Amino acid sequence: MALKKLSNDVQSLLCASSQVNSFKRAIEELIYNSLDAGSTSIAIRIHIQESTIQVIDNGHGITKTDFHLIGQRYMTSKVMDVATMKAAPKNYGYRGEFLPNIIAVSQMVKMTSRHENSEDTWAKIFSNGKEKKFIKMTTRPTKGTTVDIKGFLYNLNIQKRGIDPVNELQNIKTFLEQLSLVHNHISLSLRDDLQNEIVFKIHKKRNIYQTLSNLFNIDKSDVQELQVEKNEYKVKGLIGKGNKELDFHWIYVNGKFIHNSSKLHKITNEYLKKCLNIKEQTRLKSKVKFRHDENQLFNQNIPYYIIFITCPYIDYDIDYTTKQAIIQFKNWDQLNKMLEKLVKFFVGDVNLKEVKNVEKVVSNTDRRNDKENNDTRDQVKKIIDKILGNNSKKLGISQLQNGIKDQELLEKSQPRPTNKDVIIKDSPDINVIDNMNVKQDCNVEIDNFNLRNRPRFVPKGMSQIFENCRSKTACDYNIDKDYYEDSIYNNFVNDVQANTEIYEPMIQNVEELATKNVHKFQTKVKKDHASLVFDENSLKNATVLGQVDCKFIAAVTENHYVEQTEVSQYLMLFDQHAVHERIMLEKNLADYIIDDKWTSVPVDNMILKMSKDEILYLHNYKDKFNQLGLFWTISDTNEVIVHSIPEAILGKNPREVDKVIKAVRNVIVEEISAIKLQKGCMSLYPKSIMDLVFSEACRYAIKFGDQLPKNDCVELINGLSNCKTPFQCAHGRPVMAVIMDMKEDNREYKVNMEQLKRFKKIN
Repeated sequence: MALKKLSNDVQSLLCASSQVNSFKRAIEELIYNSLDAGSTSIAIRIHIQESTIQVIDNGHGITKTDFHLIGQRYMTSKVMDVATMKAAPKNYGYRGEFLPNIIAVSQMVKMTSRHENSEDTWAKIFSNGKEKKFIKMTTRPTKGTTVDIKGFLYNLNIQKRGIDPVNELQNIKTFLEQLSLVHNHISLSLRDDLQNEIVFKIHKKRNIYQTLSNLFNIDKSDVQELQVEKNEYKVKGLIGKGNKELDFHWIYVNGKFIHNSSKLHKITNEYLKKCLNIKEQTRLKSKVKFRHDENQLFNQNIPYYIIFITCPYIDYDIDYTTKQAIIQFKNWDQLNKMLEKLVKFFVGDVNLKEVKNVEKVVSNTDRRNDKENNDTRDQVKKIIDKILGNNSKKLGISQLQNGIKDQELLEKSQPRPTNKDVIIKDSPDINVIDNMNVKQDCNVEIDNFNLRNRPRFVPKGMSQIFENCRSKTACDYNIDKDYYEDSIYNNFVNDVQANTEIYEPMIQNVEELATKNVHKFQTKVKKDHASLVFDENSLKNATVLGQVDCKFIAAVTENHYVEQTEVSQYLMLFDQHAVHERIMLEKNLADYIIDDKWTSVPVDNMILKMSKDEILYLHNYKDKFNQLGLFWTISDTNEVIVHSIPEAILGKNPREVDKVIKAVRNVIVEEISAIKLQKGCMSLYPKSIMDLVFSEACRYAIKFGDQLPKNDCVELINGLSNCKTPFQCAHGRPVMAVIMDMKEDNREYKVNMEQLKRFKKIN
């Protein structure tokens, strides 16, 4: 189809223009154009340091007529009208924006192409965002298009400086791996001209299972393929059913990869957790302090999955940022239902097994009660329950599925007491009442309404009040016609009045607003000036009184307010556990970190199995990992053999081997994640190590209940005064609390001699 400009109606439906601000984004869009042109082989060459990109394909090529229009905004050959956007998509590009955006941020863009129905080769050159030449070139050997870019991001200095070459090259490689799962009929190759080596290469004539096997060592038997369709929407999923611990949860929308922290991933993960009953496991995992990569957040609980979503262009939009692609749908309900249905199909076998187990337990009791009603209706109900996996709502199932035939089933009932003090006599099945227009009286015996367990919303100490309080159920009220009508009318009037007040216009006085802000500022200043000043001298000069209740250390300190210079004495209580914890923390950190480097200790060869990408980061950032105290060698089988680890991980009281290995792996994963997010920078204080240091200081510190002589109390306060952060423990809790102001009472007493003489005479 020839290039044409999108109509104004179609342009108005598009979101704001998407910008190209990285090498990965530029290569993505160029590859999408090649795929839309029917390419079966795509080769990419890149030199990030010199800002050059080359993409070669064997697609249909560009005609001479289209060459005159190429590079203009909103020129596309994929979407012509609104009806096409509402249909199922067949191509990637439809906006006609990305190629002009690439031209705008590049010093030179040269496009060379030979159409499949022509022998001529044409080239168009853009310089600094403007068309410069359109010439006929030497005949190209085969059909296809070549795009050469030089000086990429020349006018975006901030974005260009923020790009880390190693990280960007790895992101491009990951994108090609993700794309190869969608397009199994094409060959892809990536060449780094700086190293003069091929970074990624995959051949065509393969299926998705061969691709999974080549890239991730996943066999066909390790995944379950599922598919859900409705109207123009189609959701296809490959969900892992083995014990492989893989760190990817990938979702594609119309062939484009969506970042792992999107709303689609959250919805899918919630459905998987709910259906697989792993909510409690996730809650326990959340208490672990180790930080993981976003892709490994649900690694231990949720199986890996690859989901392909196909839907019309007009139903969603993607906003590309420097870190991720944010997707928004017009209607999330339909997509939520399809994802939920896909997950339920995946866990259907598990639910069927649970149904069988329940039937074995219940069958012995039900046979005695339901012998007389054991007919074909019961058999049909069991079969339907197995098919539906007990996931259907009982209220929505027909009477045949519930085994309802006539009104005689009303007599069949089972007692369902929710409290031992409440006795329900022959409560009928709720499904029978909803499906039949009958009326039945319910007798309820109310003996006691004492609260056995205090609810969370009831304050402490209220249990005795509630014991003498009688409650009434809905059955105690006589709901007659007049009462019911008055209640409805009053509620309606109140709602109308409330809604009317909401939409009343309100004019805000600017002077009042300014006055309020001034008052807030004055209040804040008063609070700041009323703050006490604590410094090193106030702790060193503190007078220790002794231990209180084997928990606190009482001392008198001299402090002053911010506005005042006059010093006053204050009675302070110090948390003995928090004080000792802070002292041990800073002492341990001084031993673990010397000259901005973590001290390391040698260990027996510790073998870690890491992915190829993680090994690549370890190799490229070896010096920075050595600064953390990690030293290793990489074997021929892509295994990391660790020789030295940070002393903080081992601890002064050596930890278990499993915990040490887990901590080392967590440090590597955390730092690789930081490298990706911070453009090659690492944290000197990794959370995985600091959590162990905090835990060690807390575990071996003085506890509540330990008796301390006064000399030990004095040493603790003196040690606290030498700390850099003496006012909080390792976990951030306060160390001290001000009890009272020790004001001097200089009262003068005078003796009334006349009064004393009178008392003396009386006596």
